[in-house]
Amino acid sequence: DGDENVPEMMLDDTAVKPEGWLDNEPIQIPDPTQQKPTDWDDEMDGKWEAPMVPKPKCQEIGCGEWKRPMIHNPASKGKWHAPIIDKTAFRGTWKPRQVPNPDYYVEEHPHIVAKIGGIGIELWTMQEGIMFDNVVVSYNMNAVEAFTKETFAKKHEIESAFFAQQQAAQGGWTAKLMAAKDYLLQNPLVAVGSLLVGLLPIVFCFILPRRKRAEQSQQQQQHDNAEKDKKDTDTKTDDKKDTKATEKTEKKDHNDEKKDDKDVGKVSKIEEVDDKDEKNKK
Repeated sequence: DGDENVPEMMLDDTAVKPEGWLDNEPIQIPDPTQQKPTDWDDEMDGKWEAPMVPKPKCQEIGCGEWKRPMIHNPASKGKWHAPIIDKTAFRGTWKPRQVPNPDYYVEEHPHIVAKIGGIGIELWTMQEGIMFDNVVVSYNMNAVEAFTKETFAKKHEIESAFFAQQQAAQGGWTAKLMAAKDYLLQNPLVAVGSLLVGLLPIVFCFILPRRKRAEQSQQQQQHDNAEKDKKDTDTKTDDKKDTKATEKTEKKDHNDEKKDDKDVGKVSKIEEVDDKDEKNKK
């Protein structure tokens, strides 16, 4: 009983243009409160134009071309769709059944910690012989200090005396090296300074002379190239001189040949004259 092609919205035929509607007035005008900035450059920034704002009269009554408002079309029922019903074979997405967890429990007193029976320590180091002993956990600082005096302090005295005896027994360079190692570990700035001082002889004995030899080699190569260019230039000059001399010699030979030809012509003419004289005498 409905047409799907009927538009959903239609013009309101009952609407009437309000009285005083300004048909020829623009909806927006330049903002009269705005002024051209003092640093505005027309050549660089272009012609300055004030921002547009709605015209006050248009907000009160209305401006521009008046058009009837759109209202809902009562004859439109939209596009027909088949109704959606529940699918009888659909049982939903399967999920595993929830059962009570036998291991679940509620901690009634979480602030009560059981007795600590051990402590795990993860340490990354490149040194050997590191051991941990006499670990204490307490909120009482006095108890910790008393425990330290009774355990760590006494053991530390015995261990220090034992290591001192070992170093004294070894003596020589081993004890000095161990002492130097301990000193450098305790004073890293001294270790860095000693390393730099040790590198200076290497720099002066190997790196700088090598660089100087490279510069000398480069200079020698440049000198050799300059000498080679000079020799090439001299060779070209000699070739030009030889070519000019050869051309001059050839030209002279050619002139001599012409002169000889002329002499031969003269001799021939003399012989012809002599022949004529002999004929005349006869």
